[in-house]
Amino acid sequence: MSKTLAPEFTSHEESKRLALLDFLRETEGDELELGDIECYSYDDSSFDTPNGEYLVYLDEEADDAVIDSIESFISECIEPLSDDVPYASYWEFDKEAFIKDCKMDGRGFRLSGYDGNEMMHEICHEVKGSTDTNKIIYYIYRVV
Repeated sequence: MSKTLAPEFTSHEESKRLALLDFLRETEGDELELGDIECYSYDDSSFDTPNGEYLVYLDEEADDAVIDSIESFISECIEPLSDDVPYASYWEFDKEAFIKDCKMDGRGFRLSGYDGNEMMHEICHEVKGSTDTNKIIYYIYRVV
């Protein structure tokens, strides 16, 4: 986990872009610039870089994204089976237990389609009008 001092940014997306830029420079030795990282318009956590696509989340955002991913899987893959499987009325699906079990695999398993890894990167942001810094840990997932 790296610790970088960064200026205060006005947007959450810009802060995530900086964290991803710093992470890629440090781990891959890339000479990327902030302009090389494009945020997708539909989500302030999804980024396209010359190296691939990444998700960048805060801790709670990553937890929410995992639950969304599992619930999407349930609605697309498991619930339709109840209409097609003989004796499905005898089968009781425990959605909460299933979600709990899936979360045991770790967030990287659900969010990083590339390698299943979760990387952490720490950025210390300057606090406006102060000499203090605000430490933020970002969780980074390579998608493709």
